[in-house]
Amino acid sequence: MMHQKSLFNPKLAFEDMKQNKHVIILYTVALLLCTLFPASLEYSNYFNDTVNNAYSLRSAAEILALSNPFVMMLTFAAAFIIVILQFNYLYKQSSVIFVHSMPYTRANIIVTKYISGLLAAVLPILLVGIINMFAAKTMGIDYLMSYTDYNKVMIYCILSTAFCYSVMVMAQTVSSGIFSLLIATSFVFLLYPITKGVLAGMVSTYLRTYNIETLFSREIDYIFPFWKIASAEDASEALTWGFSAYLVISSIVMLAISALVYSKRKSENSNKFFAFNTVNKFLKYYITIVLSLGVGALTGMAAYGSFGISYVMYIVSAIIIFAVLQAIFDKNIKNMFANKLSLGAVLLVITAVVCMFKFDVFKLNDRIPDAADTKSIGITLPLRYENYVSADGSYNFTDKKTIEKAILLMKNSEPAYDRGWTTDDNSYSVTFITDKYKKLGISRRALVKKTDLEEFSKAVFETAEFKKQLTPDESQVEAIYWTYVNYGDNESFNVQTKAQIEKLLKTYSAEVNNISADEFVHGKVLGSIEYEIPIQKNDNFARPTRSFSYRRAPVFESCTETLKLMEQYRAEFEESVKNADNGDEKSEDNADNAENAETTIAQE
Repeated sequence: MMHQKSLFNPKLAFEDMKQNKHVIILYTVALLLCTLFPASLEYSNYFNDTVNNAYSLRSAAEILALSNPFVMMLTFAAAFIIVILQFNYLYKQSSVIFVHSMPYTRANIIVTKYISGLLAAVLPILLVGIINMFAAKTMGIDYLMSYTDYNKVMIYCILSTAFCYSVMVMAQTVSSGIFSLLIATSFVFLLYPITKGVLAGMVSTYLRTYNIETLFSREIDYIFPFWKIASAEDASEALTWGFSAYLVISSIVMLAISALVYSKRKSENSNKFFAFNTVNKFLKYYITIVLSLGVGALTGMAAYGSFGISYVMYIVSAIIIFAVLQAIFDKNIKNMFANKLSLGAVLLVITAVVCMFKFDVFKLNDRIPDAADTKSIGITLPLRYENYVSADGSYNFTDKKTIEKAILLMKNSEPAYDRGWTTDDNSYSVTFITDKYKKLGISRRALVKKTDLEEFSKAVFETAEFKKQLTPDESQVEAIYWTYVNYGDNESFNVQTKAQIEKLLKTYSAEVNNISADEFVHGKVLGSIEYEIPIQKNDNFARPTRSFSYRRAPVFESCTETLKLMEQYRAEFEESVKNADNGDEKSEDNADNAENAETTIAQE
């Protein structure tokens, strides 16, 4: 019988779909339970109390759009289960030999099973998405979310599921069991974040001049695209042509890699933990080195950088992890310490890496960016409040002269290590981040002399860039989410209305622009205005869409009109709180009277 040369076999795919029909049905029902059921509850809650549950209709619309954490977890779990069902023959040598003896090429088998499994993973999403759109129309809440947004979220959910499924299929081609599949899948997803996290831990332990942002960096979106399913707004905004192309192309590339690896797989290796010895060795060494470095770094941070304690943990954890992986990968507990030479090589590598950071072999602590190559710089300056440092404010500069002064300030400083914002020794801890390192999430903390910082602050205060960031402009005023004011005796209160917010900030902006540089550095600060503005979209860190950047503006003694407004708004706020408390007491009295009346009627 001639072997088929095509990459896809419709008959084989149809048989796979028939075998997976129960999974498809259960998956569809589970998706409905995660969307239609909670949306119905939210819809019902709204009519039970339309005043306090006004948000329920919007929540119901978003849940019907396949955007909630349960859908995110369910689609990921379903993709993993479908991969297991599609390729469970790889877990037994006799089954592998039987399938490979069929009149199909291996490329034909892997592509056909990939497509049939992918259909099983995405068809329920498409079906439930259509059902939910009709449900939203029936409930009369379709106006809260356009059909375009519904379709965007549904398409994004399908594409991210296809991406995750492709990763798992690629991991399955080197795995010979469910546990090995789990390890291989975790390795693909966690390779970058875990490696970067361990690197950040080593830097925090030994090179304390630097700080590495490990969470919310934009590259995480390309590794875990499915996390945006938790929010309808995030998923809708993420569905751009560029990102959609990335998900599609990367899925196709992973399928091609899977077909190539699968064609090299030997049937007799099906009884091994991994089907390739190279994968077995690489994962064993990589996991041992990275995890032991992570454990040692955490111990070092907990022991305040003690090299002796952390080094013992590096070695002990490496020995334990290597022995456990050796037993698991070889499927024989007697082999835990069979490969002593390889263990010794791993310990040498760990020792070399630790010493490289501990003794700063590459002199990273002394590296200062070149002002000529720096296009922008962000500086976190400490803000005073009644003669002590209470907070910090971050400002970005693109002016060349300001950048040169900032770089010079950095050169004349010392490593800050674990210093806070104290001024006991007439020094301040200041954070710098240049455009070059911002993309990597790397910032530099330096201990700056008080006199140097004051001189720099006076020079910077005269620039338009700084004043624009110190005081919110009209566009920021429109985007303010909430305002919080500290005044005099450290009592706090909320500014209630949009009109009050605008008037307060405009008054403050006019006054603070007239104060002198000397007052800015040495003047008395009586309080601060705290507010939030939406995070800029060009920010390097990928945060949820509905997130805001915290800002604090110092109120100086000369800002008399601002202080008057703060006194007025504070009095109004306290009055509103008092009225609300009285209203609650009256409501409680009315409820008690009603209850007593009902009791009397019942007794009569």
